[in-house]
Amino acid sequence: MMINDSDIHAFMSVLKGLDKGKGLDLILHTLGGGIDATEKIVQYLRDVFGKDIEIFVPQLAQSAGTMIACSSKLIHMGKHSSLGAIDPQIGGLPAYSIRKSFQTAIEDIKKQPQYSDIWPILFQKYNPTLIVHADKAIQFTNKLVKDWIKTGMLFESEDSDEDKEKEAENIVKELGEKMSEDSFHNRHIGIKKCREKGLRVKELESDNELQDLVLSIHHACILTFSNTPAIKIVENHTGIAHILT
Repeated sequence: MMINDSDIHAFMSVLKGLDKGKGLDLILHTLGGGIDATEKIVQYLRDVFGKDIEIFVPQLAQSAGTMIACSSKLIHMGKHSSLGAIDPQIGGLPAYSIRKSFQTAIEDIKKQPQYSDIWPILFQKYNPTLIVHADKAIQFTNKLVKDWIKTGMLFESEDSDEDKEKEAENIVKELGEKMSEDSFHNRHIGIKKCREKGLRVKELESDNELQDLVLSIHHACILTFSNTPAIKIVENHTGIAHILT
């Protein structure tokens, strides 16, 4: 089940009454979801816990899940954990791919005018505003993630504001534009690649007790999905849960 607007109410329910001064350790497992819903969730979590948020990814946090991970001050990943590209989707199509297709068409028509009648035929199934929506989605996603990185994992850095700006921009480019050029939207990025791209990541294996606790919770959730009608779980450490079936 993908991240959507209803999830903000789930988080509100399970976080009610907790000691907010202890910060938030969020175990995250998701294939992604809507950008607007992701923005609301991150804003809510930051309103409640400030910048004291750490994300644990025992298996994967793709797309919007990667965006949420980027909003934390630290990401915990295992050797086999994965993040993904932050390339937004428009009608099920990667926004960067949409933009690249139109750019390729323009360049091809300029170089080979004799084929100028072919591209319009190929693009007949697309709404004329598709490229506009794709560009806006890319700009919006990049701005969100860049701001979250600067005010999250780079907040306590001793680097200048200018350096933080450049580093955040580079991470966003690595997770967005470069991922779209070098790979595809659902490509999994392991802990080594995440570090190479500039993310602040800590190995789960560095603390055996913590790793066992995180993986136990993760495996319990996966078994629940496999053996019950549950398709989404938001739960706190006291057992208060919001379960969608």
